[in-house]
Amino acid sequence: MGITAVKNFKKKMMFVFVFALILIGFMLFFTSKASAASYRAGDILITSSTSFKFAGHAGIVGRSGNGRLYAVHIPGPGKPIQKISLSSWKRNYPKTEIWRHKHKTAANKAGNKAMDFARYYGNKTTFIAPYSLTGSAAWTLKNKNKTYCSKLVWQSYYYGPGYNLGVNPNKYGIVAPYSLRGLPNMYKVSGSL
Repeated sequence: MGITAVKNFKKKMMFVFVFALILIGFMLFFTSKASAASYRAGDILITSSTSFKFAGHAGIVGRSGNGRLYAVHIPGPGKPIQKISLSSWKRNYPKTEIWRHKHKTAANKAGNKAMDFARYYGNKTTFIAPYSLTGSAAWTLKNKNKTYCSKLVWQSYYYGPGYNLGVNPNKYGIVAPYSLRGLPNMYKVSGSL
């Protein structure tokens, strides 16, 4: 090989090396950005990590007054509406999809309403918005006297920003957790069931 060929080879290798470094830099930057921004107020959490996998479970991300994000949900019968850390949610419900509303303002209001529900109902000892899947109070979406996980999510959007998640508010029936997936104006951020 001549000197010119060696110089050209070195230039090409340098170009490939620099290009690879830039590509790796972009990948690291955008990967860390995505994981840091993986939750926002109003995100809907849908999980199959329950004892009743066929039914699933739902929660919603709310923001506290100090800016910290929490998962708000009602874990089951006899339990109040709770706010738990997102790390606790991930630990308890590892198979979770995150669904996000395309309108950030509406999502923020829904997250705030979820936190209101947690503050109001979660601190009560005599009235805890009882978990129920039976009776007209549970089966009427607007009724706040009895609730369940996916109804809590629906009500957070309905009473927060006044946004209907595609279900008739006068509907008499159950909104299943899995039915909150793929709704109008929502898109999947991450996760799998």
